[in-house]
Amino acid sequence: MGAFINSGLISGEEVVYETKLHWIMFLAPTIWTIILLPFSREWPFLLVIAAAIWLLYWLNRRNSEIGVTNKRVLIKTGIISRKVIDMPLGKVESQNVTQGIFDRMVGAGTLHFRGAGSTPATLKNIDQPFALSKALNEAIDAMNK
Repeated sequence: MGAFINSGLISGEEVVYETKLHWIMFLAPTIWTIILLPFSREWPFLLVIAAAIWLLYWLNRRNSEIGVTNKRVLIKTGIISRKVIDMPLGKVESQNVTQGIFDRMVGAGTLHFRGAGSTPATLKNIDQPFALSKALNEAIDAMNK
């Protein structure tokens, strides 16, 4: 369990599902590294830039936490600037998952959900987004019983 989610639990609250960002998020920096590699002999600083970008993506994935509890949805992303979503289950109005063909092959996707009276939240590059969606639906259903 992530430190952020664990530290934010209230009395009687327990985590029912937790996930991370999918490794697919490393695809863009990998492609850029491959593109820049032939030019690194003339401009070695390009490799330093590529390594720094990789490090930022890795830190973002490592520090991001996504969880569903029996009372709310908790999401923390970012390393320098942080985005935190803390939404009670009773406020979740709708949700949907989108996946491209490559996302389907590797088990990644995007979860879109909207809370009552709030702007829509979009989580890209989620690992097993349908499992997250199912856990969210089950937690909402259990809360309503």
